[in-house]
Amino acid sequence: MGQDDPKSPEEMFRSGIKAFVAGTNKVLEGMESAAKPVGSAVEVVKDQAVAARDAAVYTYKRRHEFPMEIIGGSAAVGGSIGLLRRGKIAGILGAAMCGGAAYAVVYDEFKFEELPDIVFGKKN
Repeated sequence: MGQDDPKSPEEMFRSGIKAFVAGTNKVLEGMESAAKPVGSAVEVVKDQAVAARDAAVYTYKRRHEFPMEIIGGSAAVGGSIGLLRRGKIAGILGAAMCGGAAYAVVYDEFKFEELPDIVFGKKN
């Protein structure tokens, strides 16, 4: 508070608050502009996940129309992963396990509601 700038304490307090509000607004504006790309990426991923879920539900509902493709594709994917990561024996076992699981799903060998009881045992 020099003689050239005679401000009362109330004016100094108000100008300090104005400066603080302006700084806060600038920080919030920067945070908002930084969050927009993340938000748009999340929306894109969400839309793709919804589309994938819808395709999976559609395929599951129509699984009786193309059982060989589902079972063969599942066995090929499971076998390929095992083959590439662990070798021939793991590939064969992976193909058998994935193909068997796909067969059980396609031909309704067991009910999914009972799956926890099958895996973990029945609880009283």
